[in-house]
Amino acid sequence: LRYASEFKVSPALVFAVMEVESNFNPRAVSRSNALGLMQIKDYAAGRDVLQKIDGIDQIPSRNTLFNPEQNIRIGTAYLGLLYHDYFAAVNDPDSRSALVIAAYNGGLNRVWPLFGSDMESAMRQVNRLSTAQVKQRISQQHPSVETRNYLTKVLNAQAHYQAWLGRDAQPLLALR
Repeated sequence: LRYASEFKVSPALVFAVMEVESNFNPRAVSRSNALGLMQIKDYAAGRDVLQKIDGIDQIPSRNTLFNPEQNIRIGTAYLGLLYHDYFAAVNDPDSRSALVIAAYNGGLNRVWPLFGSDMESAMRQVNRLSTAQVKQRISQQHPSVETRNYLTKVLNAQAHYQAWLGRDAQPLLALR
């Protein structure tokens, strides 16, 4: 909850990502070498957070990524970067969240090409579509079957945690 507040991310989304990514296993290792509760890749999300949030030009160590608190901080910070920086040009918060979820799993550079030839034109195209159309395009056209299914899994888990946490899980006002 602390990191969700700090990075202006829905707590329900953080819990949903942890459930879907690792089933809450702090020692989880994926076949692509993503580590910990939120399945952080050191050279991707880990490096991005250390550079853009912490101002450090390095990648996090395995020990850092297996530390539950640090893993949650880095994963939540990365969700915040995706939402507030990379996809900031998307007007609809639900469309933006769908893009964030897909990018968290499949990579930023595999999401925006679904909508345009460059990031700027892709964001303009997303802004012309309904949330349902954005979700449908991700679920049907993303090059990764895993990411296509991931969006639905995380959204379903997020709805569960939002109901469970109640008002605390509502998207923060800064997201609107």
